[in-house]
Order: sequence, then structure tokens, then C-alpha cells
Amino acid sequence: MMRPLSKLADASCETSIHSLSRVIGDKQAEPYQARIMFSLREAIQRGRSGAVLAPTGSGKSLKAAAAAEDAFDLAKPILILHPDSSLLRQNYAQLQAIPSLRKARVAFFVAKTEVVGDGPMLRNTLDADVIMATNMSLVNKLDDEDFLRGLDEFGRRGGVALIDEGHKAAAEQLSKILQRIARAGGSGIVLTATPFRTDGQDPLDPFGASIEHDLIDVATYDEVLATGRTVRTKFDIATGEFERHLGADAVRLIETAFLALLAENKSVDQASQQAFSRFFRPDASEGDSAIAELIVAALVQIWAKRAGNAVLAMVHCDSVEFAKALSGALALQRTPQEHPRAGEHPRVAFVVAGEIRVWRNGRETGLKLGEEPGRKIKRDELLNAARAGEFDILVNVNALGIGTDVPQTDLNILACQERSIGPVKQISGRGERSHKATRKTHQVFVDVGNSVLRIFNDIDAMRRNDPERCRRQVRGLAAPIREQFEAWFDKDPTLRDQIEERQRQIRLRLGESDREQYEDPLDPSMSWGDEDTLPLPKPFASGMMAAGMRRYDSETKKFSSRLALFCDLYQSGIYGADAVQDLPRWLVATHDEKTGAPQAFLCSTLDVARKYAAFVGIRYDGEYEQSSPSDKQRRFLAGLQKEKPQAQPWLVPFKEARSATQIACGIDLLKDRAALLVTLLAMGATRLIERATGAHSLQPKLEFSHF
Repeated sequence: MMRPLSKLADASCETSIHSLSRVIGDKQAEPYQARIMFSLREAIQRGRSGAVLAPTGSGKSLKAAAAAEDAFDLAKPILILHPDSSLLRQNYAQLQAIPSLRKARVAFFVAKTEVVGDGPMLRNTLDADVIMATNMSLVNKLDDEDFLRGLDEFGRRGGVALIDEGHKAAAEQLSKILQRIARAGGSGIVLTATPFRTDGQDPLDPFGASIEHDLIDVATYDEVLATGRTVRTKFDIATGEFERHLGADAVRLIETAFLALLAENKSVDQASQQAFSRFFRPDASEGDSAIAELIVAALVQIWAKRAGNAVLAMVHCDSVEFAKALSGALALQRTPQEHPRAGEHPRVAFVVAGEIRVWRNGRETGLKLGEEPGRKIKRDELLNAARAGEFDILVNVNALGIGTDVPQTDLNILACQERSIGPVKQISGRGERSHKATRKTHQVFVDVGNSVLRIFNDIDAMRRNDPERCRRQVRGLAAPIREQFEAWFDKDPTLRDQIEERQRQIRLRLGESDREQYEDPLDPSMSWGDEDTLPLPKPFASGMMAAGMRRYDSETKKFSSRLALFCDLYQSGIYGADAVQDLPRWLVATHDEKTGAPQAFLCSTLDVARKYAAFVGIRYDGEYEQSSPSDKQRRFLAGLQKEKPQAQPWLVPFKEARSATQIACGIDLLKDRAALLVTLLAMGATRLIERATGAHSLQPKLEFSHF
């Protein structure tokens, strides 16, 4: 017998999807929320893995609660994973309001010291209907055989791993847990506002799906904004103002350090952190310390100029010592005349993982009025105080991102050189929630670096169908994700003028470079994981190598392949010894069997080519790599080679395949009249022409009959 469900309009007919309504506990779902809940129910019922994209403030906790209710109704266990206990508590509070879940058996994986709810807690078991867990609490159980057997049983029962804020959940150890569930027959669903991965990993990969391309449903920026749950963003590019405070010499020093770190293959976020933090070290030189003082003074002035109309400011730094210095300096200032507390010292909190400090009336205090400093302040205590209006400024380092709900935040200051696309959108989201009590109509998002400039240019290039002018990370995003950014930018009619002014400033200061660059430069905003996760190309043919991996699709219950073909343009005779010194030597073309999407990159070295392959999802598959080819595979490959005897000399380097990975690559490339090989060669040739001529979006016409 089906369990009773919350009020859900009849959804048996496709035509009724847009008119769905649903009540979760005491909350009426918005139309877009009800639609997404319907899509989630269908995915859970079918065992489909994928992602739900929904902007900050769109009600992901409500969707998670609906998914739990539907899974219980469909007699499927659900494991809800959270990046921290704060978000877990938020989601559990929503579950408690649902009458139909009162009979559900609920278990928790949290730290021993954590207490969730008022009643007795069922801990550390997967034998339940709804399991609430933090990511680390599960990872800490990986050595427990009973836990591993529980994962297998969870998957066999058709269990659903619902990953809240899934862009934070792709750590290698957590991936092992998800892989165990997937192989036993379970499925995975991600809820996120920012499906951008800079580490090259994907929490849905064990399920044979992709967080960016397997979208179950999308809540658009405009439809959430129309409900009044969120407010628009007014951008304030303050980079020129920041640089004028610092002076040309300090700006050059910071930028040189930043670019040098990018050249070492650091990510944008890593490079930005180190570019600022060097000036705030305890052993910093006198010159560096002077620049640190300039940076702090510049940020203080930028805050003061905008604080008059602000209810609550969040300042996002990317190094701890910088944030401490800035917090202390801000605490000594006076609020401007336009501020409700004009002339008083701002109430400031400094927040990092494991440490919170508070200043009132220009001196450090405890959290409560009249309390001396010393007592350890909990994050939830601070956020409750901020929501109660007890602070003017919150300065943090990666501590007020996902799961932080202080809706009166209306001034967001990004105090760093540059951040990648995911963190920028998450940080902006802290100010996008509406707040009726303060009649908030928008947030001001201040960028003192080049983050908004870079992302705007990337999105604008894609909008103009000019993908060669945008970074790879954005170029690979699915259209619904890019459209979220287009809508975000379009709501501020002043932004394009600000972008043009910033570009003018850069041209005046640096001038334009006319150096030809034929290779695809490594995108500083992307990451490809550790060295030992890069693919290992094996010989395929004269001047060519191949690498591949397989992934399991939880919906089709089949394996699909990803493959990269590496072409040495010198060894294959494309150009001679006189050109190899000045031109990029390697061309890599990639293919994903599930999505059917080929890509190609022109690279200076094989190492760079391997990193591009890793970034698009082709990684070292240790288990598959160490397996020997089967006799059946050997016979099949031999048959393919004999089918085209004129290709035999060309394929000599591939004659002795030593691993299942290597022989599978050969079979994939040569089967079906070598269709995939022709496709990848055409894609590679097209990319070579595009980089040589400056053209883009060329469409090659393939002819198979003469191959």
C-alpha cells in the first residue's frame, strides 16, 4: 500500500506539470518548486542519477524534504549528505514538519558530540528509511566493514544518495562511498546552486552521470526572482579604486605574484590566496608589510564609502592573517553619517574555521554584550546574533559560504585578486536572499579584483557564439547553467559600462600584446586533480597514443567509455623539425560515449595534453589499467586490423596491447569502420585550423567511404 503523501496535485499527466502545487509540512511550494519536486520523484522512481540546479534562496531544503518524503512513499531508502552539520540541522528541521515522515525510521551520521533534534537519535546505521549524514562522518567509516556492507545493502534496496550542495562533495574518499552505492544498484542526485568543479572531480561520476550535463530540472534565475524570494545584484567593480589606493608599484607586485602562481599550474583560487597572503606573514619584509597596510587601508575606505546605506556587510578574504588585520582595522573606524548608528564604531566579527572573534566599541569582546573575550564562540551562535541585527560587518575566510543564511546581508565585498566562477556565485548568493523587515530590494556586490570582469567576458563570449574567447571551464557548461549567469548579469544595466571602463583601465596600464599564441593555454580556473590521476596514454599508431576509462551508468546499468586520442604533430609528419620549436607539438581529441561530445585541444607538451584530458573527465582508471586484455578482446582487435590490411604498418605500435584499457581504446577507435577514429581526427584537424587561422566553430564534413 502506498504511504500518504503531502498534498500533491494530480501529476499523472504530462500537461499538468506546470500547474502542479504541493504543500510540504506547513509550507506551500512555489510553482517552480512543485515542478522540480515532481521531476525529483520521477528520478527517484526510475533510479535516474542527475542534478537539480537551483539558485541560492530557491528553497533547496524544501526540495530535499520533498525528496525524502517521496523516497519513503516509494519504499526506497534515502541518504542525504551535507557538507556540514549546520546545513544538516536546517534540512532536518524541514523534515520534522512533514506528517507523513513521522513513521519513518531516521538515522544520523554525525560527530559523537553532535545532538540533532530533541528526541533519542539512531546513529551510524544505514538500515533506516531516511539517513541524515555529514560527508566527513561517512568518510570516517570507510574502515568499518559493517558500514561497507551496509552501503552494499543500501544500494541493493534501490537507495538514493541525495547530495546537498553537491559541488563540495567530490573528495576522493567520499567518491568511494558513492561508488559502492552505485555498483550495488543505487542512484545519486545532486542539489546545488553552483555546479562548477575546479578539481576535475564530479560526485555523480560513480553513477555514470555528470553534475553539469545530466540535469533533472532547473530553477531559472528569473522564475525564482519573480517570487520575491531573492533580490537582484547590483555590481560594483571597484578594482580601479582599489588600485589607486595601492599605487602602481604595489599593483604590479601583486599581479606579478598572481600570474607567477598561475604559471605553476595553481588554480585561480590558490593563486589569489597566495598573492595576498605573502604580505601578511609574520616574517614579511618591511616592504611587504607596507603593502599589507595599503591593502587593509584600501579595503577600509571601500567599505566606508558604501556603508552608509548598508544593513550588514560581508567581507570575503582569502587568507586568515589578512582577514584578522582587516577586522581589527574596521573595528576602529566610525560608521558614516548616513548609517543608522552614525559616528559609532562598527560591530565586527572575524570568522574562520575554528576561530571567531568579535569587536564592539573599538575593542575585542565576547559574543554577548558585556562579555569578555575568551569563551569559544560557535558559528551558529554568531549567525543567530547576526540575524538578530547585532553586527554591522562579518569578515570571513571561506566560512560564510554554503548554508549561510543571514538574509539582511546587502553589501558583499569580494576582497581578493580573483576567484573562480563557483566561489564567486556562492559568495554573491549570501546577499541575494530577500529580507522583508529591511525592505531589501537588491544587494551591492563589490569586486576589488578581476573576478566579475573575467566571468562576464566568458559568458558574453558564449552568448555571442564566440567560444574561443572564453575559458574552457565556462565553454563546457551546459546552456541552462550559462543562462543563469546571463540573467544574473542582465539585471544590472550598469554592468556592461563598468566592464568596458575596467578593460580601458587595463589597456592603459598594460597595453595590448601582439604575440601569437597558437596553443590552447591552460585555463587557470580549471584543475585536473593530482598527478597520479592523470591519464596514461599508450601507443596506438605511428605518432599517436590513446587513453581511456570507463564509468558505470546507474540508469542504464551499463558501462560507457571516455577516450582521448593524443597526436604528436611532429612524429606523425604534420610538420617538420624546423617548425616543432615554435609550434605546439601535441593535439588531443576527446570523446565521451554517453554524451557523444567530442573536444580537441592544441597543446605545447604531452603533459599539458594529459591535463586537458583529465579536466574533461578522462582519468587514470587503476583497476581497469591493471587488468589484462581478454582473449576475446585480442581476437576482436585482430579482426578489426585485418579488415583494413593497408593500415597494418600504421598500427604496428599498438600490436602488443598490455592492458584492458589499451586494447579497449583500440577497439573503440577501429570498430564501425573506424568511425570514432575518423571523428576524432577530423575534430583535431579542425582545431588545428581554428588555432592557425583564428576562425571558430568550424563544422567539418566527414567522408567515411574512402578511409
